[in-house]
Amino acid sequence: MPHEKDVRIEEIDGSYILICEIPRAGYNLRPVYLTSNPFGNTYRRNHEGDYLCTEAEVRRMFADAEHDRHPQDGRILIGYDFDRDIDMETLSQYRQTFASLQPTHPWVGISDMDFLKKIGAYAIEFETGKEGFTLAGILMFGKYDSIINNSGDPMYFVDYREKIALDDSNVRWTNRIYPDGMWEANLYQFYVRVYNRLIQLLPRPFVMKDGIRQEETPAYDAVREALINCIIHQDVNAMGHIIVERTDEALIFRNPGMMLVSKQQYFEGGRSICRNPILQKMFMRLGRAEKAGSGVDKIVSGWQYLGWPTPTVAEETRPDYVVLTMRIGGIPQENPARKPRKKTQQEESEDEANIRLLPRTENCI
Repeated sequence: MPHEKDVRIEEIDGSYILICEIPRAGYNLRPVYLTSNPFGNTYRRNHEGDYLCTEAEVRRMFADAEHDRHPQDGRILIGYDFDRDIDMETLSQYRQTFASLQPTHPWVGISDMDFLKKIGAYAIEFETGKEGFTLAGILMFGKYDSIINNSGDPMYFVDYREKIALDDSNVRWTNRIYPDGMWEANLYQFYVRVYNRLIQLLPRPFVMKDGIRQEETPAYDAVREALINCIIHQDVNAMGHIIVERTDEALIFRNPGMMLVSKQQYFEGGRSICRNPILQKMFMRLGRAEKAGSGVDKIVSGWQYLGWPTPTVAEETRPDYVVLTMRIGGIPQENPARKPRKKTQQEESEDEANIRLLPRTENCI
């Protein structure tokens, strides 16, 4: 809520301006509405003005306020079956990665079903006795047809769009990964495929540590965290779907929903608020996500490691999206269109002399 410090007077060009800063309401305080009925009386700021929220938007605000007690990915799905609905190739890949990172972990040798229970993919509600696969479990390891069943997430869709070195206007994408029937388009398979495409743009410097070449740099961590954040912070109840784009200029990550924290809190880190904590823990088991609120720090520092511009985050409305943009390449220091200085006759003579001094090498690659 507003405080006295949010109201101040500033002098600009001899005139006095009264400035009132309206802080963003916390996710646990939304919706903010008039009268006693939130439906039809809730407004939301959209840059230049306020607009009346729809009933669906208000319901999502209430869901966000309760997300810590009732996370959307913890919903138990009725009627799902291990043999019919779980993609064994995905589960096997996940378990192999888990075992390679923690070979002595007691979960390595347990059965598949017990493993799924341990990581939250299958749950039992002690109070009601209800049990079954969670939404997180089906999204992460399920077969695509099972994911989009009416009992699961019928609007589920994931999309990777690549537009690089595109000279032909008739070609929309140079590469695209989406549920085309050629693979089981669950979240884990999407993560693996897209991450391997994104890191292709990153430079691989020759770095040695303890006599072992390090293939990955902090920039790899930045891409990994950005992709996982896009997945685990999505609002499955909102319009839209996960979209990841790679162009010659930037990597762009879009996830449906509103931010649960302000932009300032987002970049400050230190506070982890996640809509899908079970999915978050699943990636954490593989050392792939941060729960301590330091994931954004990795994104920023990883890009700064390359000397590239600091990533930016923005919010779009109707449909609601959180958009993380990571610009590729440094800022040019001079105008590339500027014509090069013409060399003097003395400089040209020196260049010719230097060329004659170069050793002659034949049949070399």
